[in-house]
Amino acid sequence: MITKHAPSPALTPLAWIRLLISLAAAVLLLTACNLPLEDQARPAEDGKTVVAQTVQAEFAVQTGTALADQEEKTDTPPAEAAETDEPASSPTPSLTLTPTDAATTTPAPPGIHVTGDTFCRFGPGDVYQALGILNTDQESIILAEDPTGSFWYIQNPDNPGENCWVWGNYATPEGPTDQLPVFTPPPTPTPSASISASFVYVCAEWYFDFQVSNTGNIPFESYRITLEDQRTGVTEVTQVNQWPGACTGGGPETLAPGSTGRAYAEFLDHNPLGDTIRATLKACQQDNLGGVCTTTTWTFTASK
Repeated sequence: MITKHAPSPALTPLAWIRLLISLAAAVLLLTACNLPLEDQARPAEDGKTVVAQTVQAEFAVQTGTALADQEEKTDTPPAEAAETDEPASSPTPSLTLTPTDAATTTPAPPGIHVTGDTFCRFGPGDVYQALGILNTDQESIILAEDPTGSFWYIQNPDNPGENCWVWGNYATPEGPTDQLPVFTPPPTPTPSASISASFVYVCAEWYFDFQVSNTGNIPFESYRITLEDQRTGVTEVTQVNQWPGACTGGGPETLAPGSTGRAYAEFLDHNPLGDTIRATLKACQQDNLGGVCTTTTWTFTASK
């Protein structure tokens, strides 16, 4: 007799799901045993995910409703630290006091005055051009001295923006001079003798007065004037070792470069008024017509 077995009932969906969960769990356990230690934690995590998904499927079957799709996860980067304009904290600088030398007072430059009117020149000596005159009633400031200690370098009393040299023979410093710098004088100019003259008038009986300018760069100590009356042919010669004016009186002993003075000549033979006179002036660097000399000649009419 043939025995018929009743057909095995078909598995329900829920039973299938449970079977699948059991099989998946078994596979995961076997796989985890063969992984390295550092990776064994991963299957567990994956298993949890599979189980969760299976439970969701089972729930869907039991309820007959579909679970709502999960919202897509958006990778949101971690919030960055808020930007700030404040710089990173740094050590607060401390004030360091630097010791300073005690205040020093700069002494005022020494002054200078003269006992006689003195030329102030481009260099220390008569060979240099005169730039001004330091008079007896004036004062100036000493800036330096020359290597010989015979001349002072001062502010030009006639031009405050200029400096010049005065001879120390008539000068008296006022204040200490031991700290003054020593200046090297400018090169000595090449001697150049030049002079100009003009007739002024006749005074007394009969003195001729002339105005003379030293247009060269050497001083003149002496001169000689020759007067020739063009009407009578009479010639008079006057030689002098200084430069006094015939009618004005006085005058410098030396006619310095760039300066103007007076010269005179005698004419005692006769009354020259109204006559044409030819004058020749010879000016020399040293007394008695010595040294470098220069000559100028001009014609004029004698008059008072």
